[in-house]
Amino acid sequence: MSEIRIPSGNRRLAARLFEPAGAETGGGLLFIHGRGSNQLGYAARAEEASRKLGLTCLTFDLGGHGRSTVEGAELTLKDHLGDAIAAYDCLHSAASVDHDRIGVCGASYGGHLACLLLGSRQVKRLLLRAPAQPSEGALRNLRAFQGPTLILESGADEVVPHAIIEKYRTAAPTSKHVAIPGATHVLDREEWRVAFINEIIDWFKDL
Repeated sequence: MSEIRIPSGNRRLAARLFEPAGAETGGGLLFIHGRGSNQLGYAARAEEASRKLGLTCLTFDLGGHGRSTVEGAELTLKDHLGDAIAAYDCLHSAASVDHDRIGVCGASYGGHLACLLLGSRQVKRLLLRAPAQPSEGALRNLRAFQGPTLILESGADEVVPHAIIEKYRTAAPTSKHVAIPGATHVLDREEWRVAFINEIIDWFKDL
């Protein structure tokens, strides 16, 4: 794992790149965290995906989150989409990544951003965990997306109600839908975190 900084507008985003052993080119997987969160929770998930699947994985802190601090006005959705694009482009530029084999895993607000990212970047496989209230642009991009999509719901989510999950499922009628029984939004039990990692490994094994 290497710690890097990614330019995004007038900001520099804190990020971590997880590269598998060996020089062979393979798939890339971008993780996008939720609002008020940071990349630290994704370290174990990225490390596992890199080790088990041979993927180059990138985690990063959105502007104003974690170690990607920012001074001045609060950042907007447009700013954070710019951050997600900058992170995708960084992963895309890695020598170990096949440009046709990039997947995205977004959680909560990061799931919304992942759908917006589809409008300007090529994604092969998509995982949305407990995605937040979508904009029409996000739903439009998801309707047009041709790649496989997994919508992962927390069974006892106190933040994202099932009605929001249904909006994503309606936009992507061929998507796979899985619920983690009893899980809360932040997955604050080890068994739920393990279930999420298992879904990541299973979903992106064909990336």
